[in-house]
Amino acid sequence: MSQKIHQLFKETSEINPPEKLEFLILQKIEIETQKQIQRKLALSYVWLFGSALLLIYSGFAFGQTILQSEFWRIASLFFSDMRAVLTNWQDFIYSLLENFPIFNIIAILAPIVLLLHFFGKNLDLYHQSKHKFVNF
Repeated sequence: MSQKIHQLFKETSEINPPEKLEFLILQKIEIETQKQIQRKLALSYVWLFGSALLLIYSGFAFGQTILQSEFWRIASLFFSDMRAVLTNWQDFIYSLLENFPIFNIIAILAPIVLLLHFFGKNLDLYHQSKHKFVNF
């Protein structure tokens, strides 16, 4: 048995792979990695464009209701009648909080957060695609 194993290792020099095989395999891995990054980059562009459209839509849909809410009328009391506001500051703050258009603000801030997220992801993928060697 040990004689067969010893003989087997002597004959392995004849089974060596071609010298260019390692280079070809690494080159193929690099090409596939670049293709994968390009696909992710294209998908990131789609998400970036979609979140920009969502931001524009939410700005038109909810921006007008934010500007016309009672919150701004109550907030303007601070500048017009500051003495009365400072005297009843607790009621003033409660009124501001009750009339704060939180849903509309969230509806506008969510697309902004998405836009910034996909913009950052897009930059990372863009820089990754420009490097010769990509980290796995």
